[in-house]
Amino acid sequence: MSEYVYEGSELLFLGEQLSNYNASIAKLVASEAPAGAAVLDFGAGFGTLTRAVEQLIGKPDCVEPDARQREALSRAGFRCFEGIETVSDASYGYVYSSNVLEHIEDDVAALRSLHRVLRPGGRLVLYLPAFQSLYSAVDAAIGHYRRYDAAMISERLRQAGFRVERTRYADVLGFGVALLFKLISNRVGGVNARRMRLYDSLIFPVSRTIEGIMRPPFGKNVIAVATRE
Repeated sequence: MSEYVYEGSELLFLGEQLSNYNASIAKLVASEAPAGAAVLDFGAGFGTLTRAVEQLIGKPDCVEPDARQREALSRAGFRCFEGIETVSDASYGYVYSSNVLEHIEDDVAALRSLHRVLRPGGRLVLYLPAFQSLYSAVDAAIGHYRRYDAAMISERLRQAGFRVERTRYADVLGFGVALLFKLISNRVGGVNARRMRLYDSLIFPVSRTIEGIMRPPFGKNVIAVATRE
């Protein structure tokens, strides 16, 4: 059994309370899913997003190296893999991953593994923290190696053999909130649960409305969609 323990488990528990944020990512994942494709959630955590995706497109399989989180997923009825290396070649038509790649030191190697498990023509969707300028004590505390921009993740995807379909930024107002947090927060990386809930209920929905009208040139997150040719 893996001895890996995710450093950001406390933040995952808080993240379960962000209903608007989670629903938005689940809707994104569902909207990009090829019809009838076998689906894999790479880095499923405790399954907050996994369960939301299940309600929209059916039950995905999961990769989760943290034993405690994997056990929770298994109890909820999801098929789980301890690591991507145990997944068979060309066995999935769709892979998605939310806020995971930034935790992996060799991200190109991880992307090559995702390329391997996708069938030819299979699709990958990534939702990632954006802009290294926003990197804060929270990023460091939960084990982020980096934050991405559109050019950076596109280049890494190409190195792994993918064809990049498109990238875009998400949560335009969140960029300002994250920058303000970086400037005024402590250096320990603590997160205020009440402020997170207020952000989810008041600010994030406005960000989503703006993104429905225009494509923002920046945001707190970046989305990438790519295919295995």
